[in-house]
Amino acid sequence: KDAKNDVLFRREMLVPTLVDILGETQDKRHGKDLLVYVAGTLKNISTDSANQKALMKYNVMPVLMNLLRTRCIPPMNVGGVGEDARPRSGSGRPGSGGGRPPTSRPASSSSTDAAGQLAVQVTGILRNLSVIASHADKFLEAEGLAVLSVIVQRFVRHTELMTNVARILSKVSMNDECRRGMGKDEEFIRQLLQLLRVHPDNASLVLRIAFILGNLTVSNNYNRHSIGMSMGGVDLFIALVSRYVWNKSPTNTVGEGDENQSADRNNGATRISNDKDAAGG
Repeated sequence: KDAKNDVLFRREMLVPTLVDILGETQDKRHGKDLLVYVAGTLKNISTDSANQKALMKYNVMPVLMNLLRTRCIPPMNVGGVGEDARPRSGSGRPGSGGGRPPTSRPASSSSTDAAGQLAVQVTGILRNLSVIASHADKFLEAEGLAVLSVIVQRFVRHTELMTNVARILSKVSMNDECRRGMGKDEEFIRQLLQLLRVHPDNASLVLRIAFILGNLTVSNNYNRHSIGMSMGGVDLFIALVSRYVWNKSPTNTVGEGDENQSADRNNGATRISNDKDAAGG
């Protein structure tokens, strides 16, 4: 956690070693506790720009996505296939891999808690890496949209994890290819709207989801109509605006060290203004 030690992880060649541990998902010696500590370490050091470059050099993006798939998203039930395991129309988008990772019925509370803890650390790394715009292409190649979509479905009420996911998506939604990928997947967009319904008083989360939806609609008429009318977005947005205008104390659960919140708030306000201009007022 001490930033002055960040350089030591590169000097002592610890970065590739830690990435390798996360990549060995089939090694039964690597329980979730070990993976949580390793991922948490990489999360802490990945705020350093040189360490971000090192992580990308050692191809960490597909490692993290595979870790989320195999250790945070439970496998399909025997004798049944989750709905999202089947390819759907629009699943041929860049980086989709032909469909989402399989889903299943809810697991036990203890396994869910352990998976959620690991997912928080892994998405924390992704959150730090997503700050660099050029990393969005690698995120897409590693099927990041498909993986995070299932994470949202699996952990929709997990506030800390959903905030991480929203921060990641708010960054990559500024990339043209990522934005097109999101816009083609109606179920993905429905999950974003569901986050607003589940966490209406979480100002930080609402802000970021609104920013993402703003990016998806700022120049896309189909998305405007689909989100606003077909998916019930207009009623939801009016309710949220009313809530924040007249509700005196909305809960703001910003994560510790969230230095980008102020900038995101300004960007969100600008996006809302741009959306109004683009829609003719």
